[in-house]
Amino acid sequence: MIWVGILKRIFGNFILYDEKGFHRNVTIYDNSGYDKVGFDKDGYDKFGLDSAGNDRKGYSHEGSRDEYDREGYDREGYNVGGFNRAGHNKKGYDINGYSKHGFNKYQFNKEGYNSKGYDVKGFNKNGFNEKTRHLNGTWYDDEGYNIGGFNKSSIHMNGTYFNEDGIGLDGYNLHGLDKNEYNRGGLDKDGYDREGYDRFEFNKKGIDRDGYNKNGYDKNEYDRDGYDKGGYNSNGYSKDGFNSLGYDKKGFDKNGFDKNRYNCNGCDKNGFNKLGYDTCGFDSNGFDIRGLDKEGFNKDGYSMRGFDRAGFDMQGYSINGGYKKFIDSYIKKNIVSMSQDNSKLYRHEIKEIMLNIERAEKSALIRDYIAAISHLRRAGELFTVELLRDNGKEEREISQLNQFEKIGIIKQGNYITVIASETLDRLRRDGNSGVHQGKADKIVTNRLLGDMKKIVNNWIEVKYAI
Repeated sequence: MIWVGILKRIFGNFILYDEKGFHRNVTIYDNSGYDKVGFDKDGYDKFGLDSAGNDRKGYSHEGSRDEYDREGYDREGYNVGGFNRAGHNKKGYDINGYSKHGFNKYQFNKEGYNSKGYDVKGFNKNGFNEKTRHLNGTWYDDEGYNIGGFNKSSIHMNGTYFNEDGIGLDGYNLHGLDKNEYNRGGLDKDGYDREGYDRFEFNKKGIDRDGYNKNGYDKNEYDRDGYDKGGYNSNGYSKDGFNSLGYDKKGFDKNGFDKNRYNCNGCDKNGFNKLGYDTCGFDSNGFDIRGLDKEGFNKDGYSMRGFDRAGFDMQGYSINGGYKKFIDSYIKKNIVSMSQDNSKLYRHEIKEIMLNIERAEKSALIRDYIAAISHLRRAGELFTVELLRDNGKEEREISQLNQFEKIGIIKQGNYITVIASETLDRLRRDGNSGVHQGKADKIVTNRLLGDMKKIVNNWIEVKYAI
């Protein structure tokens, strides 16, 4: 049928062209741009087909080419074998069964490993599975190394105690830090744990884990009990449970009476209710319905949290944790008259003072006197805070003082001897020089180290009767 149309065009056009194929307009194309056979200069007729019946993209309108173009691809871009120009079938796999990402339908690459690096049996290239067990059934390969490259003696295959990243078998480097710069105590160089909180439970923005700042207020300016700085909660009631008119949610005033002068138990201000409680909610023995006195302690002397008036629980522990081994070690090395019971010293603050003194000793031993004086300065700062606490100073007041001002208060109050106070002041001055100017004298540093140890040790012996 294609050739029939072509023949009609040829014979119909002969009367318009001479024997050499020129049109009467003296070109080989008529006024519409077609030659005497009916094709334009690109070889296509007015229907857009070439002499073979294919369109400009190479597709046949008669179906003679099965809808494949000149390069052998159909309209969706796939050849007779079902693969596109990139070599993948409609499911995304090449002739060998691998996707463009290099994995077959079972999610294994040409080497036989999945995206996590494990083969069909669950072992990686080194023969270890996800549980770090080797093909040989042990935790070590045939050469005696575990998945991290360490042997049973903690030696890495590189011949040292650390791998190429400087990390040892226990996950820490030579300086006692892990790959994320946290020490074995879980703190970074600034004293923050992995969740971003310091030992006082505050992050760098001064917010604790519960969302409260150092003044005890959340982002909505409410304290932990839900009250604003004016003393009212979001419902308009004060910490005592009263609104601006002086009544609580149930309509009673601070004395427990409603506007008609009756309390919630139906008793007036002079009597006990039928349950045996007075208008303040206490029985004849001074305990409320919860069994607590006005100070919040029960008949056995414990609060609802289980602490007595001295701050100890039923097992004799304070709310602070302990650092027994370190403190015991320090006392054994530094205090001759040692008690068998050091429990009174098991406090973080005491441990920090001792720790900085020991750091100073270690630095002095390797002649790093700048570091030594820096540690001593820190020990002095912590010690002054401890002295101020011991003498009744509030934490908020202490936090607003610099070291010079703290020492001034200690001198004025005669908390320690004049000589000891002067030692703290020298530590402040020399410590500043060491930290800020990089200067530290061996003789001065060793003398200050000895003096500081005597001050702290004497203070411990006196205060805790060691």
